[in-house]
Amino acid sequence: MIRIAIQAKGRLSEDSLSLLREAGIDVDDSKRQFLLRSCSHPAEILFLRDDDIPQAVALGVADIGIVGYNEVLEKGEDVMVCAVRELSEETGFTADTFVDLGPAYASPGISTEVIHIYLALGLRPGKSHPDDGEFLNVEKIPLDTLVEMA
Repeated sequence: MIRIAIQAKGRLSEDSLSLLREAGIDVDDSKRQFLLRSCSHPAEILFLRDDDIPQAVALGVADIGIVGYNEVLEKGEDVMVCAVRELSEETGFTADTFVDLGPAYASPGISTEVIHIYLALGLRPGKSHPDDGEFLNVEKIPLDTLVEMA
């Protein structure tokens, strides 16, 4: 079973669901919950706050997370360099390997924003070091407790 974390609400939530459906991963989100199972694949979709998705992946709660990062294009920064840095800054984790799962348009026909999707493997914990003015609330919550909270 693969677990995919996406935004619970916001502009990328619907786009992420569309991306998953295009990949053949269907979910009935008419009664949106914290955790939904795909009816077509061995996959579960976690609906999280966008700030919590990197941590969920780093802690192994999710295998893959879909997030947006506008500043990458604005700064002209290499997306792989950005992925490595953001994982470390926001979660404190470093990874042995990053697998590029490819780019996707966040809102085709509306915006030219592109999201880049990576899978981080071989995670090692460390101390987070967010940017100045960036405040993250990191909580370690056992998966069973999260499911009960849903």
